[in-house]
Parts: sequence; structure tokens; C-alpha cells
Amino acid sequence: MQIPADGTGEAEPADGAGYVPADAQIAVLFGYGYNDAAFQGAVIPRLKCAFGLADEAGLILPLVFPDDFRHGDSGRISDLYGALKSRRIRGLILLGAPERTHTVLARLREDRAADAPETVGGYPIFSLFPQDDMLGTEAGADVVLDFATALKDADAGETPEIDASRFAEEVPEILAKAVRYIYALPEPPSPDANLAAGVSRMLGGEWNVLPYIDAETGMHPANHFVVERMANG
Repeated sequence: MQIPADGTGEAEPADGAGYVPADAQIAVLFGYGYNDAAFQGAVIPRLKCAFGLADEAGLILPLVFPDDFRHGDSGRISDLYGALKSRRIRGLILLGAPERTHTVLARLREDRAADAPETVGGYPIFSLFPQDDMLGTEAGADVVLDFATALKDADAGETPEIDASRFAEEVPEILAKAVRYIYALPEPPSPDANLAAGVSRMLGGEWNVLPYIDAETGMHPANHFVVERMANG
């Protein structure tokens, strides 16, 4: 899969200027559709250049599923909780969250509700283009984003299968914007009428941000949105 050299669509400061050294990290989980070597090889260096990586005192802690969660031949997403708990975290972004990620998010939410230390849940959680249980994802994440085109092509009631190559330009751009947005947030965003406006500001004027509407129930969770680039964007 080819990722444009300018994956974010914007000029980024070199060597994580303004973000290094970081006193806490934003964890980025590369899950289904985004965990292949080609995607990582194109996107992680851009994150390093823009924000710095955790192993060099930078902002971004990249985690890859299943590679970083191996138990024999399989990966356990449940280990994500421990990986986050062992670090000082200021945000979590999930790209293509795999099955059962929502169980980890539920634990993080419990920690947040119990007013636990900020390293275990008291930070923004964004799930971008998840492949996990939708209701669980909506309950556990502060913001959930899907591509409008992918949802239109999916059958009603089914989780859309994301072909990352189809959105090779858009995903790195949205990821970088989500990192900057989370970095500026003093606390997790509230699921109120201001959330949609905040997501719109995050993405910029070239993106349409619309409420996600469940095809079976007609309900639209306050924190779940579908996005599409405007024709002239």
C-alpha cells in the first residue's frame, strides 16, 4: 500500500518541535487494516518527525496489534490495559480497533469513574474506524469516527471492513489532526452538543462531520460521527 509522502496534507515541524521532551505520551494503537509493515513504515516516521516518539522522549507511543501483544501465535488485546498502566498517558488513539478492545475501554472507563490516577483512564480516548463491537466502542471511547463511504458500502448492522489502501491519504491526515487535538485538550471531551463542533474544528473546513445513525434503530450516539472529505477539499 502506498502512502503519500505528505500523509497529513500539512507541513509539520521537524523533529517533534514543540512536543519533545514530553512528560506524557499519546498512545496510538495500529489495529486491523493499519498494522501491516507498509503502513507502519510510512506513518510512524511521520509521527516521529511531527511529534517525536516515546523512546526518544517524544509524544507518540506506537503500539501494534498483534505484534506487541503476542502470546505464542496469537495476540491478546487485553494486554493493552497493562501497557497503558505502565506509562504516563495523556491520550489514546485506536486505529482499526480489533475485537474485544471495548473490554479494555470499559476498564479504563471504570478507572476514570473511580477517579483513579490519570495514567489509567483519565485521558481522551478516540477510536478511529473501529473493527470492534460498535456499542462497546461507543460506550468506552470519547470520540468514534468512521468514513461515510465505508459505512454506505457495508450491509446494515455489520461492522464495515476497512481497506486501508482505499483511504491511504486520509487516515494519516486524520491521525495527525487527532494527535494535535488531544494534545490541546485539558480533559476528556464531554458527549454534548459541543462535541460535533469540536470534531469539526479538529478536522478542518475541508471535511464534513455528520452524526452516525444506526441503520437498525435509527439512534445516533452523541460521540459517534461519520466523516467525508468535501468534493473541493
